[in-house]
Formats: sequence, C-alpha cells, structure tokens
Amino acid sequence: MVQPSPGIIMTLELDERESDLRTAIDELEQQAAHWGDGDALIVTDTGVFLNGPELPDLDLAPDIDAAEGERIRLIVPMIVIDELDKLKLHNNKDVRSRARRALRDISRLVVDIDRPNLLRDAEPPSVTPARGLRRGRVRIEIMFDPRGHIRLPINDDEIVDRALTVQSLAGREVWLAAYDTNQCLRARGAGLLPLQLTHNSADGGQ
Repeated sequence: MVQPSPGIIMTLELDERESDLRTAIDELEQQAAHWGDGDALIVTDTGVFLNGPELPDLDLAPDIDAAEGERIRLIVPMIVIDELDKLKLHNNKDVRSRARRALRDISRLVVDIDRPNLLRDAEPPSVTPARGLRRGRVRIEIMFDPRGHIRLPINDDEIVDRALTVQSLAGREVWLAAYDTNQCLRARGAGLLPLQLTHNSADGGQ
C-alpha cells in the first residue's frame, strides 16, 4: 500500500485546521451579530423573578434610566432557569409559587429559543404615558450553556460569568439586575453595570 507523502499529509492537516478556523470565525461573527442590535442588554439574577413584579409586568427601563423609546433585552442565563426549577421544591410556599409562575411565564414567552422573543411591544406614538417617557420594545431570551461548558461552583459567580460573556461578544456594557447587594458588588468588580433593584409596595416583594 502506497503511503501518502509528508507534503500531502501536511497539506491535508493545514486544510483541516483552516476549515476549523473558518467555522470558529463564522460562529463568532454570528454571536456578535446576535448581540449587536443596539438593545440595552440586561442579564437577570434569579432573585429578579422572586422578589419583584412578575415577568409580564417587569419594567426595568426606569432603573437603567432608559431614554425614550430605548429598546431593552432581558437575558436569562440557563443557571437561573435551573435555580428556579430547584426552588419549586422550596419549603417556603411563596418562594415555590413565585418560582413556578416565573418558569411558566418564561416558557410561555420564549417560543423561539434561537432569538429574542417579544415581552412587551413599544408604546405607540399615540400614547402619552402618564409616567413620562414612552417605553421602547422589551424582548427576552434564554442564554443556554454552550456545548462543553463547565459551570463555576458558585451560582452567583456563574451568572456574572455569563453576563461577562455577553459583554465580550456584544462589545459594549451589559447590566446585571439583582436585588442582592453582594451580587451587585460582584458585577461591579467584574466590570459589569450593576443594577440593584429595591423592594417597594408596588413590587409585591417580600
């Protein structure tokens, strides 16, 4: 049997490496395009779904001081989905109920897992909002773990890490929304924009 020459073997190896590199570049460009549409990007901590308004009524535009008509995209890391799933068995009845409703709302709203889904449309020009600025479109999506992803041992660190991944791919600042002061400090220390939410009588928070 005739063995291929070293030159042919090297050429085949280079072709394979070039193909792998081209695939990696294509995937990176697709990711950059996915995050590059100009929406304000807000990654959510688990507590956002447990301590404030329920998802259909969630409005973070005032918290980030959004300009009139500014569009917002809520990004829910998969670790948050998993935490909510575990909290369905929590010994506190209210926590169990909030976790179940949050998962139900996310499942209902996130119809297309490959792109952002509409949570609330922009207020039309014919509407004059009593609160001041007219709100822009709000979309929501789940950020799934990539193949082979190994999660960090502390869930809060994992959420921060996923937000940093979005920030890197988008090439612009990303908010991390949380009620937890410690989580907001983690976000700030990592170079994210911390969005510390507060409980009030309108929240329904505990």
